[in-house]
Amino acid sequence: MNEKAPGVVFAVATAVMIIVAAYFFSITGITIEQFLTINTIPLLKEIITINFAAFLLSASFAMGFILAIGKKYLFKYAMVFALVGALIGIAGSLLLFPQLIDFFAPMAILLLAIPISLKNLSAREKELKYMAVLRSGAGATGRIVSIVCAGFFIYLLFFTLTNTQKYQDDFIPQLLSYTIGNGPILSDQFNESLAGAMSTQQQQTITQIQSLDSVKNLAAKGDPDGLALVSQLDATKTYVTSQSFKDQVIQSLKNQKVDLGEGILKQLPMLSLFAKYAWILYPIAALILTLFIGNLVVRNLGAGIYFLIRRIFSKRNETEGKAEQKK
Repeated sequence: MNEKAPGVVFAVATAVMIIVAAYFFSITGITIEQFLTINTIPLLKEIITINFAAFLLSASFAMGFILAIGKKYLFKYAMVFALVGALIGIAGSLLLFPQLIDFFAPMAILLLAIPISLKNLSAREKELKYMAVLRSGAGATGRIVSIVCAGFFIYLLFFTLTNTQKYQDDFIPQLLSYTIGNGPILSDQFNESLAGAMSTQQQQTITQIQSLDSVKNLAAKGDPDGLALVSQLDATKTYVTSQSFKDQVIQSLKNQKVDLGEGILKQLPMLSLFAKYAWILYPIAALILTLFIGNLVVRNLGAGIYFLIRRIFSKRNETEGKAEQKK
């Protein structure tokens, strides 16, 4: 019974840490859709929050406990404790935080990553000449991170492959929104500026016509046709400076339905290629991001926690050994 006690404790601790990690991840509000867009700002804003940092810390503790199980027991027994703990943690997370159901597949891949990563943990530790515990722990945690991230990549591919045209069509509008603002608003601003420029140009043209000597002479002679022309020029000049003229120009531009995205694609054909392969670019970007964060934080923290657990148990065993000798 005493031999099983540490395994039970570590299994429970693993389950608890997975649930805690799921709790903090759910608070961030990160969704699958945030990985499948050119606009990465909302996702990056969530990643640099305290809640996401707490998620990474909790996940690292779970990794440390899993490695401790793998070192404490023979492989077949270690798998029982580690997989049961992880399974309880995943099931509890989905029950408590149903909004994480979209992340079920990458969470389930953890169950595959554990046996692969723990298989040679002890053997690898014996091979290493210095900092064996820390380095073997980092290697095992890194494999778990890599397998989970690879599984997440495949999972995202499932989303994009089922609707490649959607991601291609959305690429340029999302890029416009990401770089220079909302597309419709941008079009309205452009139309208003163009209408104002046309009004000013028309006004200047009429003024130049009115300043011609021939027009002035017609008005001075009192010729009815000349007077009618001068009156028409004045009326037209008043009209082109009015808001109604600008509104008419804006409406005319809107009726033409100029596609800003299409215009950008004509000017920058490389963007058309990116849009065409957005279905694969998004999962690759997500893979790079998750691997970077996972290896930078979870891999190192998990190995450090594993190292501390080993040191604590080593000191405890030494203390118990000395106590036995005194008896």
